[in-house]
Amino acid sequence: MHYLALLSRCVIAGVLVLAVVSKLRAPAEVGSAVGELLKVRRPVGRRLARLLVVAELGVAALVIIPGTAQAGLVAAAVLMCGFAALVWANVRRRIPCPCFGPSRTPLGPVHVVRNLVLGAVAAVGAAAPMAALRPEEVVMTLVVAAFGVGLAVFADDVHALFRT
Repeated sequence: MHYLALLSRCVIAGVLVLAVVSKLRAPAEVGSAVGELLKVRRPVGRRLARLLVVAELGVAALVIIPGTAQAGLVAAAVLMCGFAALVWANVRRRIPCPCFGPSRTPLGPVHVVRNLVLGAVAAVGAAAPMAALRPEEVVMTLVVAAFGVGLAVFADDVHALFRT
């Protein structure tokens, strides 16, 4: 199970980097969504959206750097649980999910579950021992991590696929 640390680092960093890139592609829409989500005026929402991008990028950097990976995973677990709580508090408002940029899909239980699962992935990675891996283990871990990132990023689509 010595691959869990690398797996969680790759999944969390991948999800956070894709979230940052998505938010940077449509800052005005994401800022408006963040403002609505937090019940603040648009200018404040836009500033908070920029702060969110910095926080997500900072946590991703911590997770990637070997010496700070464990602290980064703890920070990611806290961040994801905070996201889950924020989403849960706003599910009834049917606000579109700004998690990966602009979206028409309203926040729902699938977003809460996704964030809790990502929080658990980060927590498991923080607790897992960092160990040297053989090349074939690294390749398999990266393949599984890519699948995990895809599931997290496209959770709305996966949920819709199985719902119909």
